[in-house]
Amino acid sequence: MTFINPGNERLKRRYVVYLEELRGLSETSIEQALNSIKRFEQVTRATPFQDIGPAHAREFRKRLLQQGSSAAHESSIRLSANAVLTNLRQFFIWLKAQPGLRQTMKGFDPDYFSLSLEDARIARTRFERPSHSIDELRRVILAMPSDSEVQKRNRAMMALLLLTGTRVTALASLKLKHVRRDGLGIDQDAREVKTKFRKSFPTFYFPVGDDIKAIFVDYVTFLRSDLGFHLDDPLFPSTRQGVRAHTIEVLGLTREHWKTADTVRDVFKRAFAALGLPCYGPHSVRRTLALLGQETCTTPASFKAWSQNLGHEGVLTTFASYGTLPATKQAELLRTSSRVEAPQELTANETQRLKQLLAGLSDPI
Repeated sequence: MTFINPGNERLKRRYVVYLEELRGLSETSIEQALNSIKRFEQVTRATPFQDIGPAHAREFRKRLLQQGSSAAHESSIRLSANAVLTNLRQFFIWLKAQPGLRQTMKGFDPDYFSLSLEDARIARTRFERPSHSIDELRRVILAMPSDSEVQKRNRAMMALLLLTGTRVTALASLKLKHVRRDGLGIDQDAREVKTKFRKSFPTFYFPVGDDIKAIFVDYVTFLRSDLGFHLDDPLFPSTRQGVRAHTIEVLGLTREHWKTADTVRDVFKRAFAALGLPCYGPHSVRRTLALLGQETCTTPASFKAWSQNLGHEGVLTTFASYGTLPATKQAELLRTSSRVEAPQELTANETQRLKQLLAGLSDPI
């Protein structure tokens, strides 16, 4: 059963305006905030926000923190709960500042929407995240068929994902004009491309193979020369379908963007399934590239450029978010690290000189 309170709905609409116009949050972030509030309302049966007390917050937090069956699952639950509670804490901080609610909600502290110190530590626990190797990604892309328009699009999309590590929402919203004319990469223009935090930046091709780059470049030429696409047309357009003999068939490409990025994820999943390989999702490619940068870059400046190419303002973001080494690599590096060598034996002259020095130290002052 869905519980709805008209007064709560009016306050949420005002909150959306605040998030959009004053906080400048993206549509995705606003949707996540509203989903957190909605989950809370279902537990409280849409109790008016001004009547919310500590007991409501404690009960909701208790329901969020259902124990998992493994340490990793338990950490994931707390990480998710922390995100939901943070959204609620920010909402109630805003709520308490609204005219007419300052006195009504004076006794309620939004900090009730917080994890305990122990749960917060578990939420911050980082477990190894699997990712594909560069060789696996190359193998999958090179094995993809490219006979039809749709197959060419899917293969080129996978190629650009490896070449740039672009997030799927940005990938789905790219236009043909965002391919750099110098042939070095793409421009993620936040005015039209759905980048994270609405940040604009150029992304140059990572060194993952000239054959992978050729797949994407040939596709761009195909769009322009064979299909007559213009600069404002989508780089990866949606699929055109039609009915033939009472059967829905794929007819080619449209001139429109996908409505969501789910198709990108589906193409990625199917490509790995075709070779019987596990699929870790398109976002894992960013981790693969971050690990490649740790092996490739030989100077702080080169890794800074690598990190910046992933859209990170600082290298610490790259290390913290994607740079954790796999356990096998960690063990290998420790095993092959230079060992402390035993000191060499002293020569006869060095031994005699040392005895003289020690004898001098033993003389009375």
